Amino acid sequence: MRIYSIFFYFLLSMTVMSEGVSQELSSIPAEIHIENLKSGVLLIKLNTQSRRINARIKAGKIEKAEKLRKEVEKEHKEIMAAFEKHYEFSDYYFFYSDDSDAVLMDKDYSLLFTSADRKSVIPVEFAENSRYLLMLGLHPGFPSADKYHLLLSHLSEKGRRKLPRSMPRSFHTRSSKLFCNNYDFDKAIRRINERLQKVDIFYRDIQK
Repeated sequence: MRIYSIFFYFLLSMTVMSEGVSQELSSIPAEIHIENLKSGVLLIKLNTQSRRINARIKAGKIEKAEKLRKEVEKEHKEIMAAFEKHYEFSDYYFFYSDDSDAVLMDKDYSLLFTSADRKSVIPVEFAENSRYLLMLGLHPGFPSADKYHLLLSHLSEKGRRKLPRSMPRSFHTRSSKLFCNNYDFDKAIRRINERLQKVDIFYRDIQK
């Protein structure tokens, strides 16, 4: 049984790595990335869990489907509220995971929305190399180490790319309370903003 569990976690890790961040490292240096993000845009993917919800409905598990739907809705509200309170480093927009292909591949930015009112954004074009993706996912290689991490990657014209090591690219979301598996998105988003600002200050100081 243990062998099957290990194999399952290995497959899960590989799936997250392939869907989350390309294993190809970005060729752009960190000091350029931090400038591009600061003047660019952060796109935040909100997981809808629609497949799991629909699977429960098809199986006749209506109450469980509704419970999951409410959990997802609560998670979205908490993430958006945390960004409103703590994130100042760059412009940012949200989109639902069901619209991933349309937003990331087809560049249909009419599907983006703001956290304040969830109104769709007027279609815009973003400058080359100025788009960055933040998504919830298991930490690559450590699927059981934390419930979820927020993973930051670069959206290049050739697809998603892993950021250089000197760039912040993974942020844990678990609450620091003992024996608590809840998320602390306020802490996570505040930490993202602080770390990006520190990297920005570091490279600006070097250039003086």
